[in-house]
Parts: sequence; C-alpha cells; structure tokens
Amino acid sequence: MCIYCDKAGLMNGNQTGATTLPDPSVAVTTDYTDAIDWGTQIASGQTNADGDMVIEYYFAVPGERFGFFQSQEWSEYEKGQAEIAFQTFEDIIDVEFVEVDNAEDAELVLNKVDARGLYLGVFNPPGTLNEGSGGFNSEGTGWNETGGLEQGGYGFITLIHELGHGLGLAHPHDTGGGSPILPGVFNSGSTGVDDLNQGVYTMMSYIDGWVTNPDGDVTPLDTVNYGYQGTPMAVDIAVLQDKYGANMDHATGDDVYMLPDANGSGTFYACIWDAGGTDELRYDGSENAVLDLRPATLELEEGGGGWISYVEGIYGGYTIANGVVIENATGGSGNDAIIANAADNVLTGGAGDDTFIFVEGQGGYDVITDWGNGDDQLDLSDYGRIGLRNFSFDRTPEGFELSFFDQTILFEGVGASTTASEADYLLA
Repeated sequence: MCIYCDKAGLMNGNQTGATTLPDPSVAVTTDYTDAIDWGTQIASGQTNADGDMVIEYYFAVPGERFGFFQSQEWSEYEKGQAEIAFQTFEDIIDVEFVEVDNAEDAELVLNKVDARGLYLGVFNPPGTLNEGSGGFNSEGTGWNETGGLEQGGYGFITLIHELGHGLGLAHPHDTGGGSPILPGVFNSGSTGVDDLNQGVYTMMSYIDGWVTNPDGDVTPLDTVNYGYQGTPMAVDIAVLQDKYGANMDHATGDDVYMLPDANGSGTFYACIWDAGGTDELRYDGSENAVLDLRPATLELEEGGGGWISYVEGIYGGYTIANGVVIENATGGSGNDAIIANAADNVLTGGAGDDTFIFVEGQGGYDVITDWGNGDDQLDLSDYGRIGLRNFSFDRTPEGFELSFFDQTILFEGVGASTTASEADYLLA
C-alpha cells in the first residue's frame, strides 16, 4: 500500500503508478537517476524575460472536483507553504512557477481534499490521464497537525514529493512511467543497494528522512514537524536539471551553510545546490559533528546520493549535489570529523579533538588552520597501506607541508621546530 500516492488505485485510473511494486521479472537499473525518472516532463511553451520556462499553477476552490472528492478551500497559510515548496524547485531548475486564477491556464492544478485514509497525496505526471492534476489530503498525517506543513515536516514532504511527480519524477521502488527499479529494492520499505532508497537522498522515496542515521531515525509516531527531507535531494536535483536545466543564478556568492544544532520545527535535511562563489560548511555548536565536503556521485555506491553532514543527535543536515563545490569547512567545539573533497579546502576543526579525513583520489592543496587545537588526528585510512616512505615534508613560511601522491596538506602555523623524523605524530 502506498504512503504518498493513490493507495488502492481508487482515484482516476492512472494515478502515478504508485501501486506497482517490484517484480522479479522487471529489470533493475544500473543508473541511479533512471530509477526516479518517469520519462516525461512539462512543456509549457512559455518563458519569462530571463528565458526560464514558466509553469503556471492553480489552487482549486470549493465546487471543483478531484476524482471522487470535492475540492476544499486552501488557507493562506497552506498556499504559503505550497509556494515555499515551489521555491525549492525554482532554486535548482530554470523554471518560474506562477499562480493563475483558473484551471484552464494551469499546467499544475492543486486540489485540497478530504480523502481520509486513502492517501496523503497523489499527482498525475506529464503524459498520463489527467496530467498535472493532484490531490492533497487535508486529513493526512502532518497536514493538519502543528508544524507538519513547515519545511522538514511530514506534510511538507507530501508537497514536494507530489510536485516531483507533477514535474516528471517516479518512485525508486516501482516502475511508474516505465522507470526501472533501484537495485536491492524489493518493496517500498526496503532501502536497497548501499541504502540509497531513503529520503535523505531522494524525496521520491517512501522511506523518509535518514533511517540509517547512527543515532536512529524519526517517524511520524515520534514527530511530524521536523526531521525529514525539506528540499529536492541530490538524485532529484540531477533528474530535474536534466529535464528543465540547472539554475546557475542560485547561490553564486560566498555562502555559509550552517548545520542545525537543535531539533524542532525547521530542522530538516537539505541538499545544497550552489552555483558559485567560495563557500563554507559550518557548525558553531558544542556537540560532535560530521562535515563532509564531498558531492553526490550519482553512482550505485556509497555516496551516490550524497554524503551527509550532521550533528550527533540532530535530525537535519546537508548533502551536496553532484557538480557542486563547497570549498571550506569549520567545526565547533566538539570532536568533529571533517572530510575534504577534490577542491583546495580550508579546514578548521575548532576546539575539541578533531579528525581530518582525506580520501584517495581527491587530491588538491588543503590547509588545516588550527592543527593541534586539541588532540587532533589525520585519517588517511582510505589510502590503504601508506607510511612515511610515501610522504615528503617541507617547512614553509606558512607552516608545515605534508605531501603524498596527489595530495598536499599545509598545517598552518605548524613547523617552527618540526623535523621530518618527528612528523609522524601528524598521522596519529
């Protein structure tokens, strides 16, 4: 039975394909993005002054119908939250969403209905019967509960998930639109190969949030107002940008992405789409944090849907979209783990006993600004067998340089009395 979409095929006969579950005779995909691609997209034929596609949407009013149900009035608050959901898509793709006052002009028609226990939401993708028409259950979990429609709440994920269908996305666990199934997924509740079928990697999953979180996950039985995905995630972004183009005007300055430090309304997982500038991932608190600068690979492997940056015990954080470069990371006063990427990074651990992790094949010239501000460690375990014979050492006016393979690390301010024979302490 489906969580988000038509649970029992009771709506309009061709709803989202949500009841199609994996079949052993159906081929699985070798391409992660194919698993959520319905294979169609909106072609509005309209553009704005910037050349972005204009997609018009309409909030249905009482007296109109969606399937068996009468449409209800959208409150101003509900409309506002839907507009925030639309904004999460505008941030990543070359589309402008514009509200219109009649259904005939709209590519997307949003109905609020009392569907009781039938579904949370349902949306007909492009190219299907009643394409562009969707229903949102006003009695669904998270919709009418305090905070549920806030970004990261259980009602908000219904909004972005169903709008994803409206733009041409499918579920990773079924064959909607002829999409293949994600390997290792045998039903809508299985996480699949490398646990890639979960909300922190794609909003089209039925497994919301980050269920493999080392601290455990949250469910609607725990809370409906935080702890879930609050934006399109890395795999969604890749497929949507392939359909509609990437928004290269979003976040082009020097941006700082701050890890959440408390659980509550507004705490959620987001995927960073950043089109330029020199950017930083930062945590200012006192708990232990993981700050991972690596972008999603989009491959069927660990990291395919992104690497999660988070604070221990907090149900929110960031992944980084494929193709995005976040250059710098700054930790807090806890014992942080900071993972470098292939760019030239500036890494600051802050107070605490921090671990700086470097991954084989990333390379670059990286700077650790505060080595020794605590019992810090360098983790090169991804390189396999590595020892002093693989290293070269150099003292510079800026500090102590350690080079190996295609990687150089500058320990800023270290080196006045360091010799090569003493440098092994850096690998502790």
